[in-house]
Amino acid sequence: MSAGADLIREQGIAMMDIARRRWKLFLVPVVIAIALALLAVRFAPTKYVAESLVLLSGANRSVAALNSNNSWQQRASAVEQVNAIEAWLKSDQVLAPLLPRLSGYKPATEPGARVGQMRAFRNALSLELVGGSVLQIRLEGSKPKGLGRDLEIILSRLMEGLTGPEQNIFSAPQFVLMQRGDELAAADAALDNAIHASGTNDPAAVIRDLRQLSGMTTGSLPGMRSSGASQVDPQAVEELRRRISNDPSVSRHLEQLYAARQRAQAALDAMRSQAGGRSNYVGIFDAPDNLLVIGRPADPVVGESKGRKLAIAGVLASILLGAALVFAVEFLAGPLRTRKDFEDALGVPVIARVGHLPNGSDAPPAQSA
Repeated sequence: MSAGADLIREQGIAMMDIARRRWKLFLVPVVIAIALALLAVRFAPTKYVAESLVLLSGANRSVAALNSNNSWQQRASAVEQVNAIEAWLKSDQVLAPLLPRLSGYKPATEPGARVGQMRAFRNALSLELVGGSVLQIRLEGSKPKGLGRDLEIILSRLMEGLTGPEQNIFSAPQFVLMQRGDELAAADAALDNAIHASGTNDPAAVIRDLRQLSGMTTGSLPGMRSSGASQVDPQAVEELRRRISNDPSVSRHLEQLYAARQRAQAALDAMRSQAGGRSNYVGIFDAPDNLLVIGRPADPVVGESKGRKLAIAGVLASILLGAALVFAVEFLAGPLRTRKDFEDALGVPVIARVGHLPNGSDAPPAQSA
């Protein structure tokens, strides 16, 4: 027998001897880990997931462009747009009316509890762009019953926001346009309040006089534009101001408010001409009416439990721990295992190896002479 084969044989015999003597030390952590794993699988909460897929590539030109030379740029833009949709879907404006429609919802009496419910819903809902052509929507829950219906309600709300004039999603021009409209409404309200506070009996006549006064002072009256006249009759201006109010301070205040109102109107008209026909749809959905939902959401059949993963990891760790304990005990004890160990310790060659020596009870009875 060669030296290599003899060495392998010696090592094998040594390992079997260690297993015979230390098997309890190895099995104790494994048995404990298996028992704990069974408890974890039994009592750990199970997570159920309902999901739905929305096909984008067949209905939207921008997603189809992902196959172009700038595919990575297109995909990055698509991912950002999906993130924007998810942020809108998880906003307070959408969640507040949506939560009471979901199964298992319990109205919260305290503000803190309601905030917790909305936070839990945000964590349970996720949107992900898969392969650049499919939008995956996932909803997690602790119970399978009703989870598919909840996801269908969420999917319906999502489609409603993407295919209708959603008032919670604004492009930059739309947002500025909304602000300009609010500024014009505030200017109108301030002017109306000031006119009524002046004690006039005919607010409409005051508005007409203010319009005429503004045209005369700015040179924007139709007759003045056509004739090119640049001179304004001061007496006519003062007559208009007296008709507006006998109090010069009130007249000047109304004139200033009307000028502010005209500036707000001009800013709104300019913004409308710049905005054009832009919509508030997110850019990834060029044809929102043709979005295709793949399959109707259904209640999940099988759940996912973190206890199973922990159980598998615990059993594997116990096996490694048991092997490490056996290794530590054996090598710290310093026993002689192989033939070379005995030869080095005794200084004489080893002729044979006896696998098991019988103790006193195993010894054969002595023979009398």
